[in-house]
Amino acid sequence: MLPAENTPTPIRTPVHCGACGRTVFDGLVIKSRVVRVLAAHAEAKCRCKAWVPVPLRYFPRE
Repeated sequence: MLPAENTPTPIRTPVHCGACGRTVFDGLVIKSRVVRVLAAHAEAKCRCKAWVPVPLRYFPRE
């Protein structure tokens, strides 16, 4: 079940790149141009070209 339209999105812990320290996920927004969504998790590509795991929930339509 998807969250209601008027329900505020919870702020999550920010994620930083382990290689260069850049903020890839600020707690609300993924700050990357390339995001790869896999079956078990999601990854965002940092500017230093490292793949960084990010929190992402994917709800396929039924």
